[in-house]
Amino acid sequence: MMPARNEWQHSPGKSHTRPDLALLESAILSGARRYLGNQGYVEVTVPHLTRGMGSCENFESLFRLEYFHRRAFLSQTGQLYLETFVPDLTKLWCYGPSFRAEKSVDRRHLTEFTLLETEESVPFYDHLSHIEELIISMISTAIETLGPALHRRRVEMLQSIAKPFPKVEYQDTVAMLGKRFGTNLSHREELRVVSAHGDRPVWIINFPEQLKFFNMKNLQDRPELVASADLLLPCAGETVGAAERECDYYRVIRKLRRSTMLTQMRKAGIDIRTFSWYLNVLRDRRVPIHSGCGIGLARMSQFILGHADIRKAAAFPLNRSMIL
Repeated sequence: MMPARNEWQHSPGKSHTRPDLALLESAILSGARRYLGNQGYVEVTVPHLTRGMGSCENFESLFRLEYFHRRAFLSQTGQLYLETFVPDLTKLWCYGPSFRAEKSVDRRHLTEFTLLETEESVPFYDHLSHIEELIISMISTAIETLGPALHRRRVEMLQSIAKPFPKVEYQDTVAMLGKRFGTNLSHREELRVVSAHGDRPVWIINFPEQLKFFNMKNLQDRPELVASADLLLPCAGETVGAAERECDYYRVIRKLRRSTMLTQMRKAGIDIRTFSWYLNVLRDRRVPIHSGCGIGLARMSQFILGHADIRKAAAFPLNRSMIL
């Protein structure tokens, strides 16, 4: 049920300020900056207003707004912007708000959260290794900053996390869960997978093409699958999404034309020309092999604190029932 208009804020006289969570979010981001800076990644500032190509997999979850009498959207990802710089800068990253028009109010989703994204000219498995190093840097900086405020056993668990994280195939995961091939995992099922691997971070790799973003690279020996991975963390579930990108212009065009995302966009009156600036780079430049990821920082906080509810892990837990 939607809240009444006068409920779209915190209760009068009750403080919801959480400086401890602000410190944690700052520490996680500092740990990321430390790793990415030491490894030579270039930080790029990307737009957050888009004509429609800023969605992840589900175009219908974009927030719409009017932009000087034209339709525009709040972006969910800076991935395609980063990709266009890969031929020149090879290792990039960005961070900023990701806006999701989530219809439910639950322990899992926020309508606005900080998303950190990287893109680099390396193959898929090399990129997963770099993500693991990045995650460990975030964790270690959080412990340095908030160690005394965390439970001793929680700190010991966090300090014990080391690479490489285990990797399990999507097809083996759905078989273990008794699910049909081609279906998504629920949050509860993600936590079952984590529990089966000792309540440690675990990768699920090689998803069916129809479940993922349009430009993920198909596996050579199993073209119905793409070189993709979700990193599941205890408490938080899916926290990182990663993939190797297809960089052949003609293959990307074919994949985009048959994607669910473009079908949704066409229903809204938006056509493939929206992607022309991105497609032109693939057509006109020699784009090297590259891979990228997105990391939800609120879910990183949730994992570090060990909360079952993401709203307890965000300084400003914005969702459908709350706006400041």
